[in-house]
Amino acid sequence: IITDEAKEIFFQMDANRDSRLTLKELVTSGKLKDSELAKAVFEALDGNGDGELVIPEYLRVWGQWARQGTKKN
Repeated sequence: IITDEAKEIFFQMDANRDSRLTLKELVTSGKLKDSELAKAVFEALDGNGDGELVIPEYLRVWGQWARQGTKKN
């Protein structure tokens, strides 16, 4: 379920529908109101540092964050 929700969020932000998410798309999506926070989140998600997120790298970090969140509960 977490993976499905994460994919849905990813594709909502992917404005040009190329299955790649850029920092600009993340910022303009409005999902994160603070642009500095959006930049920090993007950099954390961009595992290979190429300036684009693809589903596998996005889900890898998203999953790590989700597992950490469930450990605290």
